[in-house]
Amino acid sequence: MSKAAIYDLNLRSAVENAAKQLISFDHSPDRSALIFPIWLPTGSAVTVSVWQSGTGQGFVVSDAGDTYLETLDVGAQRSYARIAPSIAESLGLVYRDKQFVAENVAADQIAGAASVVAEAAKKAFDHAAEKLAERRMEEANDILYERLVSVFDRKHIARNVSFRGASTHEWSFANAVEVQGHQTLFEAVSSAHLSIYAASTKFQDVKRLEHPPRRVSAVESRKDFGDLLGVLAQSSDVIELTAPDSEYRQLAA
Repeated sequence: MSKAAIYDLNLRSAVENAAKQLISFDHSPDRSALIFPIWLPTGSAVTVSVWQSGTGQGFVVSDAGDTYLETLDVGAQRSYARIAPSIAESLGLVYRDKQFVAENVAADQIAGAASVVAEAAKKAFDHAAEKLAERRMEEANDILYERLVSVFDRKHIARNVSFRGASTHEWSFANAVEVQGHQTLFEAVSSAHLSIYAASTKFQDVKRLEHPPRRVSAVESRKDFGDLLGVLAQSSDVIELTAPDSEYRQLAA
């Protein structure tokens, strides 16, 4: 056998073994579960269950409500329940009893149906997590505003300020403080990657201006950010919400 043929066999064997490891399964008396290499922000993998239809016509393929249970851990269940029906409809599934469901699935169609159910579950969870993050950031910026009010006179503070960066894109900032003609942009930032990179992107664009305003990321605790704190620090000062008034005044001077 030629070296090329041996290489081809080795490659095929390696890929086939990898494929077997990507998806695992678990059998119970009344159903089987496929565990996909699709990860939710909670750290859990998307799981799709398969069982015999009660009508005797094929199989039922469903996430069995497991994804919904994951949303309870992060408090995103309301957003999940709102978006899930439309996602199910767009993918040809049914959403009922907090489950994505494909019904009357033939044996040779289980793989395809399971992939669609997994996709739906991941989409719905990601949407719910994003909405939850938006709500939490709104709450964080409300807290930041009250903190700024406690340091500066309310008349020096503007909310939801639009500011054009060097790219000419117009960004929205939660709070801006103007003291003695100097403007400082304040934004609450959580340790979630999306929040860090969103804040860094707009702060970096503003930083590139010829005469940029001061930029401040307000965080609950620096310790929560690990080495990602350096990402924020490249484009803004970082202050904790509970920092002394003097630190806030110094940054806005």
